[in-house]
Amino acid sequence: MAKTLSANSLVWESPLHMVTPSPALQPGPSGGDEPKFADLQLGPLDLMFDYHNSVILFYDARPSIVSLGSNGRTSERGYELPEVRLRRALEQLLVHQPSAAGVLVQNESGDRVQIKYPVAPFVDGDGAKRAPFVYGVPFHVAHANIALADLGDVSIPDPSLDILYPPMPKQGVGDDGCVLPRFVMSFQVTTFTCGGFSIAHVCSHAYADGYTAAVFIQNLCSIARGEGLAVEVDRPVTSTTAVMGPREPPCPTLDHSFIKAWKPAKIQGVHLQRATATRMVVSMEALKALRNSVGIPCSRNQVLLALLWRAHARVRRVVHGLPGDEEEVMAFPMNLRTRGIPGVGEGFVGNAVYLCPVRSTISQLLEMPLSSLVRKIRRAAVENLDIAACTQSLIDYVELQLREGLVPRNTSFTMPSLVSLPFYETDCGWGRPTYVGRPSQQIHNLSIVLDHPAANAWNVLTVFRSLEERACFEEVFRDYVS
Repeated sequence: MAKTLSANSLVWESPLHMVTPSPALQPGPSGGDEPKFADLQLGPLDLMFDYHNSVILFYDARPSIVSLGSNGRTSERGYELPEVRLRRALEQLLVHQPSAAGVLVQNESGDRVQIKYPVAPFVDGDGAKRAPFVYGVPFHVAHANIALADLGDVSIPDPSLDILYPPMPKQGVGDDGCVLPRFVMSFQVTTFTCGGFSIAHVCSHAYADGYTAAVFIQNLCSIARGEGLAVEVDRPVTSTTAVMGPREPPCPTLDHSFIKAWKPAKIQGVHLQRATATRMVVSMEALKALRNSVGIPCSRNQVLLALLWRAHARVRRVVHGLPGDEEEVMAFPMNLRTRGIPGVGEGFVGNAVYLCPVRSTISQLLEMPLSSLVRKIRRAAVENLDIAACTQSLIDYVELQLREGLVPRNTSFTMPSLVSLPFYETDCGWGRPTYVGRPSQQIHNLSIVLDHPAANAWNVLTVFRSLEERACFEEVFRDYVS
């Protein structure tokens, strides 16, 4: 029987470490008694995703197979502790991405959020080079008094597992009308009595999309095992707007009405509605059978997207009583790094995501054959799609909202997938992770797809606000996936 984690299960390392770029590797001047700062200007696509995401990686290491580190602190058992190796690797990685050690703040004109970060060390009274305490990556270390196996199946969302993540920064607006400063990212490493450990990462989506976050952890682990960067990052980066910015004047050419906008003070209650997610497992055999059943060429992602959209529409019709002619918009993210857009390659740091919308009525979603729904998605994603022009239109649309002092957010049903991202290519010296998951608290209106190699399956995490919603959704799901 699985054990439940609680606050009493963890012993925290003190004090909290604020990791900054390694002074020994940092370019530029090394003297002076004041830090030097730079600003990373965020583009419209970044500001559309101004909230933090979390991911966790579990490693089932054993002391007997862990190699001795060449330097750094070692445990009584004679091997380097994971938190020591990872913290040192993070110092080295931040030299390549110093903006990750920054803080999200309001810019001087007061109309945008940007990132301010230190770019040169300074010397304090004891002669040590370091950045101000407020800047850096918070690095939490905890030690659990149980074995990793005692947690049971960690692929099942469980609120008790959320203690393995670093705390989320408070998002909102202060009394002065400015956004509250928030760190860009943070880490928590938790070790278990068996020698296993977990790495949890909280990262601002305004700074990094899923691909960027996955590559950051991939590079962190590659440095930790002594192999340098796995993926070169574009630097220096001073403005994502310079690469993916609006036209002047902004002139959207497509319908992006599924992107809604509110005043900053109202955004918390409008969009970020969270609840505990429910997991549904889709085996590779079931995905293969589902693809074969539609009878047309399609990817596993496309056919699963069609099925989840149908299930979502049935909840809207049966549980919430929406009329059949109500339009339902589903927008799925597309990685732009492989689309030939100038300046947007695999090393681009930021949000290179186009939300591709597909529209249908509830009646059509429930009545048309699944193959027709897949065809509709394929037409939107593959056929007649000028991705550069569509992305430019979306950027211009969001920019117009930002200029009005509004906060734009995607309100459509969305199915982000972590399956194709390199989270499982994160060996920091103890092998690859056994599972990569998300916290139990997920945003409503999403179905998040995660890879599950050990089970030869995909996991789908979906939030339901009632048992009636869950039963209605799962009934459609079971009609196609056994």
